[in-house]
Amino acid sequence: MRPEPSASNDEPDGSGAGAPGSDADSSHSSGSTGVPAAGSTRGPAHDDAAKAGLRALHQTEYRNMVGLARFLVDDLETAEEIAQDAFVRLYQSWDKVEEPSKRLPYLRTIVRNLARSRLRHRRVARDNQPAPPPHGEPAETGALAGEDRSEVLEALTKLSTRQREVVVLRFYHDMKLHEIAAELDLSEGAVKSHLHRALTAMADELEGSR
Repeated sequence: MRPEPSASNDEPDGSGAGAPGSDADSSHSSGSTGVPAAGSTRGPAHDDAAKAGLRALHQTEYRNMVGLARFLVDDLETAEEIAQDAFVRLYQSWDKVEEPSKRLPYLRTIVRNLARSRLRHRRVARDNQPAPPPHGEPAETGALAGEDRSEVLEALTKLSTRQREVVVLRFYHDMKLHEIAAELDLSEGAVKSHLHRALTAMADELEGSR
């Protein structure tokens, strides 16, 4: 059974000012409970409406957000944590995104930023560990089309964060190039370039493994 989104105490630490879901997102500082602060104009009816809207979005998009996160971090457990945290952050920022058409893009932005944060922390931890012996390193193979899901995930780990985001939004979320450009704040030409390089790199991985 999928976990229901919580409105309190599931929020990762963060401080400063930044993008939704980023380490510096000031609206989600350590100790935040997700409950409107004293003096807020949000009343019970407003909160009930926000919770109902969040619940509806959770029911339709939770699995998609887990899938998006998993393609980015290549770890189901971490992906589920990211998805749940993203819904908490969306609730805490509900006043910023009351327009229904903006909620899903905002949620995806939170997921991507949380995934980036996890990847940064993972790289730091890996860099501080001794390198494993060469014979202990797994072979990394994969390409997007015609390969097993595990191979696709493996290949995605070889891409840059931006290339990975473009591939996932294009093929997992079936978004058009101009939609990806708008969501990632890139030109359509830049999206095409990232996508071409990503697919070329993934194809090379497959060829190299044969």
